[in-house]
Amino acid sequence: VAAQAVGDEPAAATSDSPREVTSVGNLVYATGSSPDAPNKLALVLFQPAVGGEDAPMVIDVGGSEVDHKSMAERGVSVFSNLTFPDRSSEVMQRADPAAVRAMAEAVACAVRFARGSEYGSETAPLVLTGFSRHAGLAAHVALAGESFDRVWDEYAESADAPPAQYDCTVSEASTRVDGLVGAAGLYDTYVGFEGLYGRDFLLEHEPDLWEMLWGTVGLHPELRVRLIHGDADMTPPPELSAAFETLLAEAGYDVELVEFASGHYPPADLMLEALMELVS
Repeated sequence: VAAQAVGDEPAAATSDSPREVTSVGNLVYATGSSPDAPNKLALVLFQPAVGGEDAPMVIDVGGSEVDHKSMAERGVSVFSNLTFPDRSSEVMQRADPAAVRAMAEAVACAVRFARGSEYGSETAPLVLTGFSRHAGLAAHVALAGESFDRVWDEYAESADAPPAQYDCTVSEASTRVDGLVGAAGLYDTYVGFEGLYGRDFLLEHEPDLWEMLWGTVGLHPELRVRLIHGDADMTPPPELSAAFETLLAEAGYDVELVEFASGHYPPADLMLEALMELVS
């Protein structure tokens, strides 16, 4: 796919001036391998025109309210606008393991694409970010890290759970990320600790799924986590992020929660600040 410049006027690639940015669209990062997941999943990449192959990276799983071009002007490659198997209703209503796996695999395939394709880097810092349910999903993949395939395969074998549903375009690359920035996240849904759709809900519907999700805490203790939540948010309430922060802190993670005076949607400047901290 041909790249096209989206910067208004080229500028020198220095810390004091915005860099020229290129964008590449319709990059297929995964293809369905089961009848329930027949579609191709694609993303858009914004990256510095010079040095993009070595730039730190961000994958926006969904809804983060961050200006992707602005981040690229600061020297960050941003993988965004992911086409995505949004099966959240199945997760929320009955903890459907196939729905959880399909959504998690999509994120993991995007990580592999960033790590192993010609558009990314195997060694540069990589941060996942997401908003609301996408933040919870990003948290699961970030916590699992290099163990993502192992924990899902072991769960599938022991619980007669659904097999993999997507083939990653870059199949052999790492699923490790270095940071997570989550905004107003439904973390309990994809990690399994106490909460509205957390431990009790999962134990009632899918106890083996709960055990696998819960077991990802501690697998990748080097992960750095920044959480953002509105103090007047009710969908979900900020107590959920506070509980997640406590859980991760007790497990030894570098984690910090920032609350802002508003409702569900995070200020773009707070998201940008947290992301730039973790990729620097």
